[in-house]
Amino acid sequence: MGDPISIGMVMSVGSTAIKGIGELVTEFSEESRIQRLVRANHYKRKFDKLKTQLKEYKERFMFIMSTHNFANTASSNRYGCKRSKRDNAHRNHQLKPS
Repeated sequence: MGDPISIGMVMSVGSTAIKGIGELVTEFSEESRIQRLVRANHYKRKFDKLKTQLKEYKERFMFIMSTHNFANTASSNRYGCKRSKRDNAHRNHQLKPS
């Protein structure tokens, strides 16, 4: 067949190569897992930042709308309270007092 020493050496080299490939696969999967965690953490931070911005924009919008509603109410009513249609009709002399 062949020299037993050379066959043993080839088998030894072959098993070392297989072991090396296994280590590379393990190392690659570990790196991939770490990269996925880093990416997930990055997107979580981005999401938290966007959530904070959305909350700030909502607060600004609510303030603007309340100011807008107050201004509309104040400009349409002299004293800041709503008048009924009947009161407006009296004021505009469209309805005769009863």
